[in-house]
Amino acid sequence: MKQKNGWLAAVVVIFILLAAGLAVNGAVESFLYPTKYTDEVFSSADEYAVERGAVFAVIKCESRFKQDALSHKGAIGLMQIMPSTGAYLYGKVYDGEQFADRMLYTPKINIRLGTYYLRYLTDRFQDIYWAAAAYNAGEGTVAQWIGEGLSLEDIPYPETREYIARFKAALKKYRKILTRRKQTGGSWNYARLREIFPPFILRYTAARTRFILD
Repeated sequence: MKQKNGWLAAVVVIFILLAAGLAVNGAVESFLYPTKYTDEVFSSADEYAVERGAVFAVIKCESRFKQDALSHKGAIGLMQIMPSTGAYLYGKVYDGEQFADRMLYTPKINIRLGTYYLRYLTDRFQDIYWAAAAYNAGEGTVAQWIGEGLSLEDIPYPETREYIARFKAALKKYRKILTRRKQTGGSWNYARLREIFPPFILRYTAARTRFILD
């Protein structure tokens, strides 16, 4: 009996250490790749048939999820929309209602307009990465590059090349995050632990430690 209890105690210790490690990894991931404004992102992405991860990736690249972001060029909010562009998009999305620049600081409006624009760019260039390039450098500029036969790797603007690299990395990561959440219902740490420990160990450990994973 003592040997059995010692073995179970060792498993509990390992369990707690692994859970703590996963919690740290999850915290780091959430810091580097936030999924704030989930309701607004999901709603707008679904409304305009844009990949949810792409919207998160644009927000990360544009503002790092800072609602009050204001660039030196005057771009505003989470998806860094210029007031002139915002006025045009607002007229399209909100059926001609009166627009004011300050509205771009509202997450719901900013994300909806930015997602609508991303949908438009994706339709025009038939590629999410060229759409992201156009979001950064302007659709006229990207149309010229494509007309000249340039590839994404040939983009002459260092800023846009760097932007695309960051967008690709963010999109890849957000695809993994969102897929994992869909598969596990959001309980990432617990899902990982279930891959390592049999069910009776999890039940025993939970009973002994009252450890809450998520």
